Amino acid sequence: ASCVVGGRFGDCALALGSTALGAWGKSRALSDGRYPVFRQLKAATGLVAREAWPPGAENPWRYRRQGPEDPRFAMREALLAAIVVGGVGANVAPKPPLVPKSLWAVGFALTGVWGVTMRDARGDAARCV
Repeated sequence: ASCVVGGRFGDCALALGSTALGAWGKSRALSDGRYPVFRQLKAATGLVAREAWPPGAENPWRYRRQGPEDPRFAMREALLAAIVVGGVGANVAPKPPLVPKSLWAVGFALTGVWGVTMRDARGDAARCV
């Protein structure tokens, strides 16, 4: 809970603040090109040619860093992130009232896992994010 404001607003402010601090800490990796998120999103929409992600590995399950300048990536972490984001996203998205939230969370999580495991530009974008 937030030390300034309580309740849901305080929780939201705390989450936004910690997300902003985390993003600020990762901004160098985004600006130096190790994590080309926007290029991958453009490739997923078909505007530019595909660049496999992670770089240099056609099979993302077998990616290994070759040096310190290579991006840090593990397929297990990408799958776990997809499950968490999908499950949490199910609580934010509008849904019909007759289906339990837990089933929606499982469906959203499975959709995230499917997106991360695709071997095309859309999967590259999901893994990069």
